[in-house]
Amino acid sequence: MSAANQTKTNSQVLEAAIAWKSCLASGLATPDQLAGCQRWREESPEHEMVWQRLVAIESRFQALPAGSRHVLTRRGQMDRRTVLKSLLVFAVATPVALTATDWGNNLLLRDYYTKTGQRKRVVLPDGTELHLNTDTAVDILFDDQYRRIVLHRGEITVNTAPDPFPVKRPLSVSTSRGQVRALGTHFWIRDGRTTDVAVFDGATEVTHDGQGEARLVEKGYQVSLNRDGIGALEPANENVMGWTEGKIIAQSMPLGVFLAELERYYRGVIVCDDAVAGLKLSGVFPLDNKEHVLNAIEQSLPVQVNSFSRFWVRVAAR
Repeated sequence: MSAANQTKTNSQVLEAAIAWKSCLASGLATPDQLAGCQRWREESPEHEMVWQRLVAIESRFQALPAGSRHVLTRRGQMDRRTVLKSLLVFAVATPVALTATDWGNNLLLRDYYTKTGQRKRVVLPDGTELHLNTDTAVDILFDDQYRRIVLHRGEITVNTAPDPFPVKRPLSVSTSRGQVRALGTHFWIRDGRTTDVAVFDGATEVTHDGQGEARLVEKGYQVSLNRDGIGALEPANENVMGWTEGKIIAQSMPLGVFLAELERYYRGVIVCDDAVAGLKLSGVFPLDNKEHVLNAIEQSLPVQVNSFSRFWVRVAAR
């Protein structure tokens, strides 16, 4: 389907979703109309995806301060249907493919996200620079008291900017295990089996959700948060920043660890046999060319790479 046709299709689905939503919200919908809306939602996965997106966006709209909602809904300027169309205009204008996986992971409900293999740079309203690595999702919550980044999953770097707001607001990142408060800094966070925080400029205060005391992490150091608390300070590994330049930087990295890292950027599975998982690998490898990386591994280590499909690769002893 061409981009023009895709845009037209998305627009038609959105128009239908808005019409059904307005009908049901009027309080005058008949049983037949209720049933008709349900049938329309069940006609295709795309219909249900757009419907759920509309519900989510409207919920956010309703959560705005009362004064903000009043401005958007003043009589004579916008009716309910127009407000909904305005909130969804980005989806009409941009032919984005909506997948069931995206909705299952709540990606499209987040302020910023990346899919597998994607990386993204974002400049926030205060000038703070945010980089998102593969399969990452964040929400941005700024008001007149604080600046908060919610890391739902994945990996980010944050380069904070001076707050332009008249009342200086602290900037923090919320993760699955705790909070990271920026103290004029450039830092990295990866939220996985543990929550790892490394500081490359300035300092941060790291607080575990199960503990009240904050740990100061200064430039050149990193810590890990696990279920039980905050680990010991360690020297920061600058190689973790390689992905911001499209690279994996390995320094005597076990092959099994390297391949697990490479696998994060591709859909599919890379299996590493135990017999070769401990082999050490060093070098700088491009993230966007898996075949090139696997060929380089095969040439530099006594291993054999077997590709059964582009979704299934096995690395074993030669």
